[in-house]
Amino acid sequence: MAERIRLKTAIESQIQVDRCFGSYETYRKWANEEGYILIENVKIPTIKEKGIWYINRVDFDRALTLYKNKYSSEFQKMAKLMMEDYQNGIFHSGKIWITDSKYYVNKGDFRLDVDAYAQACKASDETWFCNICNIPAKTEHNNPECHRCSDWDGCGTDCTLSKVYCTKCGKSMHVGI
Repeated sequence: MAERIRLKTAIESQIQVDRCFGSYETYRKWANEEGYILIENVKIPTIKEKGIWYINRVDFDRALTLYKNKYSSEFQKMAKLMMEDYQNGIFHSGKIWITDSKYYVNKGDFRLDVDAYAQACKASDETWFCNICNIPAKTEHNNPECHRCSDWDGCGTDCTLSKVYCTKCGKSMHVGI
């Protein structure tokens, strides 16, 4: 059986070191509602025994490594360059981090801007922008819900999205099923 660590011990030790992790209460709430916590896109399953939350130490250490690599000086330099390009209307292909919690995904004439922190807190949705006009794009949602959305609690993606378009320049992008 994998080595476990108390969730409270893991989170509070990192709050003291990095001072940027959320509170233990936030992670405990995620554990209770989702059955896992999320650090740097690593889902770490949680287990509750006798009123105490536990996580797998190996998963937690892997998430910490990703976290520390993300916030290394190299990442910071690259994010600064990407933010400058972003502000100048230059959008690179792929998933591009522009701050420690914001990134975009370029899809040709359109890009999807995402605030990962707000998304994790379920406080904000993603926003599509026209890369040509640099204004928010309109969206249509005509695709059927995926199996998970129709039968369960949602897939976490915009699975019904069928079209993204710009009312100013007329560009459009169809999104297939």
